[in-house]
Amino acid sequence: MIRKASGFAALNAIVRAEAKRSPLLVILEDAHWIDPTTMEFFDQLISASHDLPVLVLINMRPDQRFQLQDAGNLSTIALQKMARPEIESIISSESDGVVLASEVIDSIVERSDGIPLFVEELTKAVLEAGMNNRGSGADIPSSLRDTLLARLDRIPQARDVAQIAACIGRECDYELLAELTEKPQPQLDEALDQLARAEILFRQDLPPHSIYRFKHALVQEAAGLIAAGAAARLTDRWRTAHGQALLGRRGGAQEANDQQVLG
Repeated sequence: MIRKASGFAALNAIVRAEAKRSPLLVILEDAHWIDPTTMEFFDQLISASHDLPVLVLINMRPDQRFQLQDAGNLSTIALQKMARPEIESIISSESDGVVLASEVIDSIVERSDGIPLFVEELTKAVLEAGMNNRGSGADIPSSLRDTLLARLDRIPQARDVAQIAACIGRECDYELLAELTEKPQPQLDEALDQLARAEILFRQDLPPHSIYRFKHALVQEAAGLIAAGAAARLTDRWRTAHGQALLGRRGGAQEANDQQVLG
């Protein structure tokens, strides 16, 4: 607990120092998956920054609510689903000049439920499958999971890499993927390039120092659900290799220290 308090104090001091130099924006994305310790820190940060030029922006799913201390500087903004003109604007941007049949656009509008990520993924699925000129939208996937599954089916050599990456987390590095997939380097590089071109994963830096991050937590979640369906193939050897790889990177002593900090 002492180490956690010291960590909070140090982070708050950094925020305060940076805010004195210039206005500061602190962003916390997908807070519905946040751990209690991080939420406690942000609660303290919001309360302590009421007299500073600091804007803390937290986004989360509408069905999630957190009891944050309100020092008179806390506001909640409910984002509404996109209207049809906004959806059509995203479709036009994603299709990059390709004309979609009106029935296909109608189907995307209906099935996306006004969610930007789903609009993007459905549009890409339509284009990759060559369904843009079909008279009916009946073949368009009806869920984000089905959309991602359809897109991964068109790059089968990259599908297992996406599944393993999803099991690791929202973000993973090249070396860990190489250890867990056990693919020859040329095959792994090609699979990762395909996932990056499909914008399922975003890449930072070049192999072997690359960091890969899922476009959105919901995309990772969908890939994880697909991987769960193939759980029988995740053998004890695979799980052991995963644990050994993580322990080898962090070291037993560091892991023990992390547990003390979180306690």
